Amino acid sequence: MCQFMSWIKYKGQTLFLTDKDVFSSYGRQVLKGCKPEDWIGHGAIRAYYGLNPDEGVGKEKFSFWRIKNPDIEAALKDFDNNFKRIWEAGALRIVNLVDIINYAPGVWRERAVRQLLKQDAREGDLEFVLTRDYISDKIKVQVSEQLSKLRLRRLQRIQSLISSVMSNQA
Repeated sequence: MCQFMSWIKYKGQTLFLTDKDVFSSYGRQVLKGCKPEDWIGHGAIRAYYGLNPDEGVGKEKFSFWRIKNPDIEAALKDFDNNFKRIWEAGALRIVNLVDIINYAPGVWRERAVRQLLKQDAREGDLEFVLTRDYISDKIKVQVSEQLSKLRLRRLQRIQSLISSVMSNQA
């Protein structure tokens, strides 16, 4: 699994995939069978641009907000038009989102928390978010609500198991 942001340097170009690429008819055809987390990786980039595994140099950087590459910087400035659909489809794993929440500047943290709420976050991930001083109260309320729902579901499963055991013993 590659990081967001991954790219390939090839013949002086910086190649990476955006929403326009991934969700185009060509992109859907070439990336058919790929999971969303694969869309941001070198294999998907190579498939889309028709590169062999030995062509170009694969690069990636977890701290994408620090990348010094004019092509990538320009694309990130217009995040919603270039990467929003990829993110919202679940291209970043929860561990990546938690890292962004922990290390990235504010605008990226908030975006990562909102995405974390849409994905299958565990209780511990949500509890972690609640301990961060830099997360807004508005977002913390949403996180608390999600955490309460998870805990309620867990209690319901436990109650169901207890009922099942009790009925089997009767």
